[in-house]
Amino acid sequence: MSIAALVASLHAGETLPSDLEQLAGYAAQAAERGQAFAGDFEIIEDGAAAMVTWFAGRTKPAERFFAFAHDGTGAIFAIWRRGSTLDTSPVVFLGSEGETIVLTSTPREFLGLLAYGVDDLGFVDWEEAPPAPSADAGSVAFRAWLEKALGVGPAADPAKLVLAARERHSELESWVMKAIG
Repeated sequence: MSIAALVASLHAGETLPSDLEQLAGYAAQAAERGQAFAGDFEIIEDGAAAMVTWFAGRTKPAERFFAFAHDGTGAIFAIWRRGSTLDTSPVVFLGSEGETIVLTSTPREFLGLLAYGVDDLGFVDWEEAPPAPSADAGSVAFRAWLEKALGVGPAADPAKLVLAARERHSELESWVMKAIG
């Protein structure tokens, strides 16, 4: 899980969002300590290949996503290339069973959900009462780093954040279904 692996999945002319670059650096340090930091969330090694696999070999739709992490089920966290840059594009969850879920409108907003440190982040029902931030040592250390390094804490109103992103990018599921035909 390296920054170089993420950079290798960028398209020509794209830049890795600074927040994700710093997150990847933190994740590498946590891995060296043998410490999970946000539930079962891990930076992905080969995001481009993971996207092609998720789309069952279809490269054209796979190229519309920048995969940067996965969870313990094999689900992928990716940026859907919709904005003018990756920094202004939505973060989505592409489940191992074909689920397509918009999480946030930007990678920076996504960090506010990741700060909760919960397993199965993509399946949390943020519209209900959000989970309490994890109290395990890795999650507590991650939140402290996230606040100090990036000025981000757990999203104050995750339901509002997620609902706004889903409304703004409501076509994800239909786009994916059309792409896989």
